[in-house]
Amino acid sequence: MGRVVTLVKTENDQDKVYGMAYEIHSNNMEKTFENLHFREKCGYSLKEVTFYPHNDLECKPISCICYYANEDNSYYSPSDDLSLISAQIYKSIGPSGTNKDYLYNLCNALRILLKNVNENCNNEEITRQESHLFLLETLVKQLETNSAI
Repeated sequence: MGRVVTLVKTENDQDKVYGMAYEIHSNNMEKTFENLHFREKCGYSLKEVTFYPHNDLECKPISCICYYANEDNSYYSPSDDLSLISAQIYKSIGPSGTNKDYLYNLCNALRILLKNVNENCNNEEITRQESHLFLLETLVKQLETNSAI
């Protein structure tokens, strides 16, 4: 079983989630959701959320559908032990590829996204904003380096 990055509910109204929204053409809707439901199986729910595009001159919020984790499913694993999480990510492969590649791609995309949201944001600030995620990236890369020796 692999490990994924997932959205979890927060009580803090000031928390933000940065990401991308994709418009799906109506002709592709059924097949797209069929694929997503297969990929995001095992304890995820759909929720309608408001998305605020940062590069839209009018900044009109749009309604989106998002997958989020349910704490009551058997696959939910809220462990805070980063060494265990990084080891699980390092060795796991899912239908879409390796978990470590997913993590690396997510971190790279997040760096670009955060840099675009705030052009004054330096790498230290970006790392601070998502310290948990970037620390996992560092630990998984260390495992990769150590296994190559």
